[in-house]
Amino acid sequence: MSRVRVTLNYIDIADAINDIKRAKPEELNNRIDDLENLLDSATKEDTAKFLKAESVRFAFYEYNKKIINAGISLWTWPFNLFTPAYSHVEIGIKLYGKWVYFSSTLRDGAKGTRWIESEDLFKNPERWDIYEISVDSDEEIESRASDIAGLPYDWAGIGGFTLPIGVLNNKDKWYCSEAVYYVLTGKWIKRISPRKFYSYLRKKYGHSLERIQNEKRKS
Repeated sequence: MSRVRVTLNYIDIADAINDIKRAKPEELNNRIDDLENLLDSATKEDTAKFLKAESVRFAFYEYNKKIINAGISLWTWPFNLFTPAYSHVEIGIKLYGKWVYFSSTLRDGAKGTRWIESEDLFKNPERWDIYEISVDSDEEIESRASDIAGLPYDWAGIGGFTLPIGVLNNKDKWYCSEAVYYVLTGKWIKRISPRKFYSYLRKKYGHSLERIQNEKRKS
């Protein structure tokens, strides 16, 4: 999935389609022309101008009443003492004023790596912890996520947590923290749980890793 497609799918195309839906009959042709011009004129260079961001967010899921979440959190705890009971993680960037998140999951009908808007992700905001770091630009993050979007979930990789070196991992399949670590750093690591990724962020960014209020309660 290209950078242009991701950016336009989330913001521009949705807005243009909404304009068409709201248009009066005499305005309909003009609104359709606007959408066509948008698609024709968009280039990677045009889109990149709007991709500059000052922050990247990480959303950690801490709700372990479901068996799979409890299992991941419990099994990875001995290797990551004194970390929160996280069982899933997403990485978020801001596009055209809206936060969108990327990860690999089986939640909400997904079958692997995918983008999702914050309104759809945080249906139960009390189950999430959100952290933020400052960055110069999120272009490489968005580009790496786009490169692996649409790939299958890595069940075998999750099973690889039971082995010291994660030998079951497959580069063509991804689980959440594996995908998020790659999108953030550009490096592939065989064995990294949400808890271990949290530890990595704490060690790498220290006090600059800021915990924020949930987006639904923050202006």
